[in-house]
Amino acid sequence: MKAVNVYTPFIRRFCLLIMVLFTGSLMAQVNLIANPSFESNRGIPYTANQFSLCTNWYTGYGSIEYYSMLSPQNSTPHISCGVYANNNFAGKQLPRTGNFYNGFCLKTVILNPTPGFSFWHYFELFGDSLVSPLLKDHVYDFGLFYSKSEISNYVSSNFSALFTDTVFDIRNFALATQQAWDNEINSIKPQVTNDTNIFLNADTINWHQFSGCFIAKGGEKYVTIGNFKDNNKSKVQFTGTNYISQCVSPSTANMVYLYIDDVSLYDRGYYSGKAKTVRKDTTICFNSPLVIGDNRKDSSQYVWQPATGLSCTNCPNPVANPSVTTKYTLTKTLCSFVTKDSITVTVYTPTATAKAGNDFTLCLGSNQVVSIGTADSTRFSSYNWQPPVLLTCATCATPSIKGIDLPASTVAFTLLRTECGITTTATVNMTLEDCETTYTVPNIYTPNNDNVNDVWGLQFNQIRFVKGFRLNVYNRWGNVIFESTQPNRKWDARTNSGEPVSAGVYFYTVEFLINDKPVTLKGTVTLLR
Repeated sequence: MKAVNVYTPFIRRFCLLIMVLFTGSLMAQVNLIANPSFESNRGIPYTANQFSLCTNWYTGYGSIEYYSMLSPQNSTPHISCGVYANNNFAGKQLPRTGNFYNGFCLKTVILNPTPGFSFWHYFELFGDSLVSPLLKDHVYDFGLFYSKSEISNYVSSNFSALFTDTVFDIRNFALATQQAWDNEINSIKPQVTNDTNIFLNADTINWHQFSGCFIAKGGEKYVTIGNFKDNNKSKVQFTGTNYISQCVSPSTANMVYLYIDDVSLYDRGYYSGKAKTVRKDTTICFNSPLVIGDNRKDSSQYVWQPATGLSCTNCPNPVANPSVTTKYTLTKTLCSFVTKDSITVTVYTPTATAKAGNDFTLCLGSNQVVSIGTADSTRFSSYNWQPPVLLTCATCATPSIKGIDLPASTVAFTLLRTECGITTTATVNMTLEDCETTYTVPNIYTPNNDNVNDVWGLQFNQIRFVKGFRLNVYNRWGNVIFESTQPNRKWDARTNSGEPVSAGVYFYTVEFLINDKPVTLKGTVTLLR
C-alpha cells in the first residue's frame, strides 16, 4: 500500500501563498531607474566626457563624466583627465556600490560677471529613461547619493530632479539672454527639489542622500537631474579646496561639482488626497456608531488617535462609537506626504422626558385653540401622539386642538417621546364641555320669608365661564345700597350694612364676561312686601 502524506496539499498551498506574497513585495520594490548605479555600459571610460558609454543615461546639457574602478589608473589624472574612480581629475572617491558612478558640474560660480549677463553660468544636466511610464496620482519616492568632489570649492542649495514625458534636452538652445533663461530654465518646475535654505553637504569623503517624493501626473518616461535656475536665482556657499586640475579651464575653476551614484525611483502606490474626516464635528446619541472617515482607500498609512471607541485605528474610515465626547485625529502618510484632519464627536445623553402638558377644558363648538405638549424637540427626538385624529399634528412636539362638535366627554391624549432610543410617555386629559351660559333677570320679588321669591339676582344656568362680575343696586336718589362681585350672590332686600329697605322700585347695573365676551345690563326691579 502506498503511503499518503496528508500534509502535502497544505504545504503546496502554503508555498504558493509565500510565492505570491514574495512576488508582490518584489513588484512593489522595483527600481524604475534603468541602470541605477551606472554599471551597464558599452565600454570602459578612459578620459573625460565619455558618459555616452553608460547605457540608458543621456546628457541633457553640458559634458558629463563617467568614472570607473576599471578605468586605467594614471599617476597624473589631474593632467591627463583620468577617470579612474579613486584617483581622477576631479578628486578621489570610491563608488558607493559596484564599479561606476558619474560626475557633473551642478553650476559654475561667476565671480565677476559680464555687465548685463549676471544671469549666465555654466551648468550640466543628465537624464535617464525610466523602466516604465509613471502612473497618474501615484506617489513616487526618488533618491540618489552624491558626494562633493575635491575640485569643487563651492556647494549649492539648488539641486532638483525633473520628470517629463519626453527627453529634456536644451543643448540646442542659446541661453544668451535673460528671457531665454526664463523660458527654458527658470520656468521649469521640477517635482523633487532640495530646500534652497539648506546647502548640500560639503563632505568630500562620504556619500550623502538626496531624496524626495512627488505625485505623478501620469505618463512621465524620463528623469533629468541638475540645477534648473540661472545664476541670479542659484545660491552657493564657499567651501574652498586645495585641489588643482589642469583638465578644468581656469575660467570655470570655481564650481559645484558632484559625484552621483545609486539613483532610485520607487512607486509607493496610489494617493487619493489629503486626510479627510466625514465632517467638521458632529453629535451622536450614546451607542450610535458613526463612520468618521471620508477617504478613498489608497496606499497611505492611516493612524487614528485616540483608539477609544474606534473599530480600527489604521484603516481609512473607521466606525466611532465613543461613550463620551471625543476628538479624533487622523494622520495620513504616504512617503513624505503627511496630512492631518480631526473631528470632535460629541456624545448626547437624553435628559428630557415626555411632557404632554396640563389637563384642560375645551368648549364644544367654539373656535378656541389649545396647544398641548412641550417645545423640547432636539435633532434626536421624535413624537407620537395617540389618538391622532383630533390633533393638527401627531408627530410634532406641540400639536394643537380646536373646539370640537362632540358630546361632552373627556379625551386622554398620550405622548410617546423617543430620544436616542429611550422612550418615555405622558398623558394630558381634555374635557369637552357645553360652555354656553344663559341667564335671566327677574323684575319683581317679594322678600316675605315664605321661601318663595325671597331674594333677587341674575339667574345663571352655570357660572364657570362667568368672569368679572359686578352688580350694583341703587335707590331713587342714586345711592348704592347693595353691591356684589359674586354671580351667585342674591339681594335679600337689605343694604350692604344689613338694614332692611322699604318696598319700591330700585335701579341696577350689571357687568360681566361670558367666555371672555363682555355683557352690560341696566334696569329696574320692583320690591313688594
